Amino acid sequence: MAQEAEERKKKKSNSSVKRKVSSNKKTKKQDKGTSKVDKKKSAKASKKSASVNSSKSSATSKKKISDKTSGKSNDKKIKKKALTNLEENVTDSKNEDKSTVKDNVKKNKDKVKCKFSLNKRFVFVIIFVVVLGALGFSSFKVYQYFKDTKKTKEIIDDINKEVEIKEDDSVYTEYTEVSEDSPYFSYMKMNMIDVDLSNLLSINSETKGWIQVSGTNINYPFVQYSDNDFYLTHTFDYSYNGNGWVFLDYRNDINNLGMNNVIYAHGLKNKTMFGTLRYTLNSSWFNNKDNRVVKMSTLGGNSLWQVFSVYHIENENDFIKVNFGSIPEFKNFINIIKSRSVFDFNTDVGAEDKILTLVSCYSDTEKVVLHAKLIKSN
Repeated sequence: MAQEAEERKKKKSNSSVKRKVSSNKKTKKQDKGTSKVDKKKSAKASKKSASVNSSKSSATSKKKISDKTSGKSNDKKIKKKALTNLEENVTDSKNEDKSTVKDNVKKNKDKVKCKFSLNKRFVFVIIFVVVLGALGFSSFKVYQYFKDTKKTKEIIDDINKEVEIKEDDSVYTEYTEVSEDSPYFSYMKMNMIDVDLSNLLSINSETKGWIQVSGTNINYPFVQYSDNDFYLTHTFDYSYNGNGWVFLDYRNDINNLGMNNVIYAHGLKNKTMFGTLRYTLNSSWFNNKDNRVVKMSTLGGNSLWQVFSVYHIENENDFIKVNFGSIPEFKNFINIIKSRSVFDFNTDVGAEDKILTLVSCYSDTEKVVLHAKLIKSN
């Protein structure tokens, strides 16, 4: 019994053990299942949480990224805005600078225009004054010229009223032996002129004689001063006159003729004084042989001179030389002045001859010159 009870206890204990074991197994299974379920759940949960977390994190990261992106874009926007503002400021500044520059340029232009306008006005005023002055001066010169010309003609008319020019038919000559074949013979038969200078001396005490050139208007008394300047600007009555008068070189002595005796006068366009001396350069004057003489009357006597050279020359004054150191020097002078003539007068001139030289203006830079030699005097 006891054994049976023990066996029953053993069986019970075994069954309880088995139950425990099975319950344990079941519990284990349940635990396993539970753990599996839990694991699955936890896995799911973890997955979910991971997904949530990942989604969160992705969201966060996205948010961060978006924040970063938005931050960057904001930064870009800010930078862009800042750049835009800066550019606008710069543009404004540039515009301001440009406007300032424009204003300055405009001001400077206005100043320049003003200065230019003032300068233009100033220049215009200067030009106007100069032109006005030139016109005034020219008008004065024209007025003075006509006034002087009128005065000169009045003096010439007065002189012609006071003076009578007579023919001197004297046959006396310094050259006693002259044949009819000589080229001088026809000229030596010409009458000289005889002028009473006493009335003229009462007007001008410096009167030295009277000169007449055939084929021209030259028919005037001539005077002499202590220089060759006075009668360039003074007329016969000593008054100031731009036409001047006919005058003998101050180095000559008309009563004691030298080797070269020089008489000057202006070559006036109104054909007074020596204004017609240039006629002697014309072939029409040369072809008339009666023109080739100069007649002179002085207090010491009357004389006739034969022309042997006429020319115009620039920048030369050797023809007014009056003193010569030797005969060869004088001969050389004769050869030079003969060679300049525009016509060949076929006239012999030697060292023993007395020469008369007439000089006048031909142009602003040239002179017209006539040379003649003494062939007859009384």
